[in-house]
Formats: sequence, C-alpha cells, structure tokens
Amino acid sequence: MKSSVNFFAAAPFAAALSVTFLSVSLAPHAFAEESFLDDLMTGSSTKVNFRYRSEYVDDETKTETALANTLKSRVTFTSGTASNFSFGLEFDDSRALLDEDYNSTTNGNTDYPVVADPEGTDLNQAYLNYSSGAFGAKLGRQRILLDDQRFVGGVGWRQNEQTYDGLNLSYKRGAFNGSYAYIENVNRIFGPTAAAGDWRGDVHLLNGTYAINDAHKLTGFYYSMEFETAQARSNSTLGVRYQGKVGPVAIAASYATQSDAGDNPTDYSADYMAIEFSGKVAPKVDLKVGVELLGSDDGAKGFDTPLATAHKFQGWADKYLGTPGAGVQDMYVGVATKFGKVVVKADYHMLSSDFGSRDYGTELDVVAVYPISSKLKGLLKFAQYNADSMPAGIAQDGLGSDIQKVWLMFELAL
Repeated sequence: MKSSVNFFAAAPFAAALSVTFLSVSLAPHAFAEESFLDDLMTGSSTKVNFRYRSEYVDDETKTETALANTLKSRVTFTSGTASNFSFGLEFDDSRALLDEDYNSTTNGNTDYPVVADPEGTDLNQAYLNYSSGAFGAKLGRQRILLDDQRFVGGVGWRQNEQTYDGLNLSYKRGAFNGSYAYIENVNRIFGPTAAAGDWRGDVHLLNGTYAINDAHKLTGFYYSMEFETAQARSNSTLGVRYQGKVGPVAIAASYATQSDAGDNPTDYSADYMAIEFSGKVAPKVDLKVGVELLGSDDGAKGFDTPLATAHKFQGWADKYLGTPGAGVQDMYVGVATKFGKVVVKADYHMLSSDFGSRDYGTELDVVAVYPISSKLKGLLKFAQYNADSMPAGIAQDGLGSDIQKVWLMFELAL
C-alpha cells in the first residue's frame, strides 16, 4: 500500500470535519444508525475497469529496445449520500504480462528504456466527502485535476495513477467556482514500494474561476509546493488562465511566474506563457495551433511543473517530463478528424530552448481511438522524437537523442 497519511496533525480542519462526521453518525436524536448506513448503501455503485497496454520503446541511448505488456485492474466503490456525507474507495493493481523486457524503474532492467509502469497493488483513493449547497469538502486520498492539468494532475496515462493525501475544499456559486487543497503527501506513479513513490511536504493549491459570460472565463491560481523528499522541486507559482471563444475560434491563454520555495537549493525565477487557437476548418476536421514557453533563469533552472500530467504536453515521447535548465519553447500544430467511428489526431512539435537559442528537435505524434463497443475501446498511438544536432561542449540535458514509441491499448469498463 501507499504510505500512511497524517491528516489530523497537518490539517486541524480535517480533524474537525471527521469529528463532525462521527458526531452526526452517532447522535440518536438526529437519525437512526441503521437508516444512516442504509442511505450510504442506497445509490452506491461499484465499477470495474481493465486496461491492457503494450508499449514499445526504441531509445538510441540504450542497448536494448523495450516491450512492456501490462494490465491495470481497478475496482471503484462510491457510496450513496447520507446527511450530506459520502465516501469512496478505489483499488488498483498493475501487473506485467509475459517477459519484463523494459525498465519499470523498480525491476532493475536498466539496459532497457524506461516504461514507468511498475508492478504493485495500491489503495488509489480512500476519501470522506461532505457536500452542502455551494460548499464541498473531501478528506483523504483523492484525485485532483486542476484546469488542463498543466500544473496539477493525475498522470492518468500511466498504469499507476498519481493521487494526493490531504483535504480539498470547494465552493461554487453563480459564476464563481473555487477550490483550496492542502496536500501532505503525493502518491506518485512509481508504485507503493519505490523510493520515489512518495513526496511528502506542505503543498497548498488555490484555484478560482469566474465565468464572465458563456463565452469567456478567467482563472487565477496560486500553488505553493514545499517537498521534504524532493527539495529541488519546491516552488511557488502565481498565474492566470483565460478560456474563451471569438466567433468560431476557441482561445486558451496562460501566464504564470514562479520562484523557488522551501529548501530548494537553487535560487531562481522563471515565467510560463502559453496560447492556443483552435476550431473547425471543415465539417469533420479540427485544427489547433499554439506555442508554450517554460522559461529559464539564465540557463540555471527552468520553470518547473512537478505535479503536472506532463505526458499531455510537448510530445508523447516524454522527453520533457522535467524542464531543461535552459527552458523549453514548443511551437505546435495539430489536426483531428474522424473516419466512421475512428477518431484520429496528429500533432507536430518544434522544440527549442528559452535561453541560448538552441534547437532541441521535432516530434510527430499520432493516435487513433476506436470505440469497439459501449464498454470496450481500442487505441493505437505513435510518437517519434528527432533530436537536432548540437555543438560540441553544449549540455544536451538528455535531449540530444532520438526516441520512438508505439502503444497498443484496450480498455474495458464494467
């Protein structure tokens, strides 16, 4: 199992919430215990999900090519609601099928490229939820996905999802939708037994969105991340995000500024900027163009997004899961269309540094998704990163090599 949590020592409000729950559930004058339990079971649901994936990786820096066949099995229980309270439990199991011809990060097969899907059984979620009118509170191990997951996400692509131990408060009224989360532990994708599987610390996530009208909304956010077990990733980020539509064109734009926090050994500041335009160019064809910049402090340190679902950004080959010291600029174009039931998407990335005017390389990503039935879908996905040649003596940050990845995946939801 993932590491134990200590919410009550770190978050007094969490303790108060639990005491309230116990008081309400035990008070005979409020309701009968049997009725309370019946209400929790009434409307409850249990879901089962299986995801098989074959992942092939050809990395020119490795002597072997990787082929990982893995199966994720998930059971999710969600209770009904009793006196505004509910709870949820979710268990995941990730298994290697056939030979382990890949580096899972825990199996010791370092001659192979990394496929970060280690074996293990996890308590993925275990939370108590309270909801009353505009207010909500969730205490425990939970999934937290903020905005487009560029700063805080679940890394759901990997077989072991990233979840969070803490308290999440939400408030929604009218045009405003806000949340605050306190996190004391990040349960990362590397599994319950890995040394890198947990990041403990003090993480505060404040996010608020105001809908100006049906076509335009603004989001402000402040994220303070101080990690005890990953001090070099500690940071403080303040930013704003706009989403809107002008005629047929959808626009998403973000700006953020970041500096070191906590016991980060590097004193730095860096900026983040992104803008994307998208829309239909034909009845069955969508087009997007955009640029994303993770800036650098004179090459010493790049803008960091340690809790992001980084696989979604700057190419599926995962060359940029961590920002290079010189930063990274991604200019990209994407197209999506549909052939019968099959949805096909392709993205092309041109990647360079923020500091030093270096060309990193280019990447082509293609995916096809086929809904075989209402419960079963198949996916075929491809990524090819081609590195540009760099002058001798220039630090390459691991970006100077080519890599190719191919995935075949089937997902069954019951």
